[in-house]
Amino acid sequence: MNGDSTNIFSRGLKKFLQTGRLGQEANIPNALQAGGKGTEGGKMMGKKKLFRGAAVVGGGLTKLGLFKDRNSKDFFAEAYLEMLDSVDKGVDPKDIEAIYVGNFTNDFFVNQAHWSPIIADLLGLVPRPVTRTEGACASSALSFREGVLAIASGLYDIVLVGGFEQMSKRTTEEVAEGLGMAASPYEVAAGFTFPGVFGTMATAYFAKYGADRE
Repeated sequence: MNGDSTNIFSRGLKKFLQTGRLGQEANIPNALQAGGKGTEGGKMMGKKKLFRGAAVVGGGLTKLGLFKDRNSKDFFAEAYLEMLDSVDKGVDPKDIEAIYVGNFTNDFFVNQAHWSPIIADLLGLVPRPVTRTEGACASSALSFREGVLAIASGLYDIVLVGGFEQMSKRTTEEVAEGLGMAASPYEVAAGFTFPGVFGTMATAYFAKYGADRE
């Protein structure tokens, strides 16, 4: 996704969160389209009408923190079970038709790749199709987007969407090295590593709004 489409999705998701909540039907595709009005990306999305609406019917979230004695599978399983319990009228895992998993750097941080089928096997959902998305901090948001589009297009009726990252098994230096692996060589030459990008954004914010570090 480019910057425009990311902003479109962010605004659309914000609009969805303002109009619906877990357990209640919300027309996510319409919210996504509404969020993109006024931009070229939004105009492109508006031209492609989605087949039907989609709803978030349950969700689960693990505690955030430093858990060196746990692994990524533990976290995903915990969130999955919480999601099942959160659905008002219940959901049969057998009805889940596809899985979308957002993960950016676990290949390096926990020395384990191929996370999509690993998650499907963990949850007993083999042989459902599983797709992994990665887009730095937006990895899980991209999975959410793919899940919405899969339902809105009529391809599936029920999908599972989730995401995770685990950096606690590496030192600060190793984490920095892992994040550095995601940088474009063209951007690095201009100083646009992740910290460089965020620093530039902060500087621009200070200049525009007269703010400071305090």
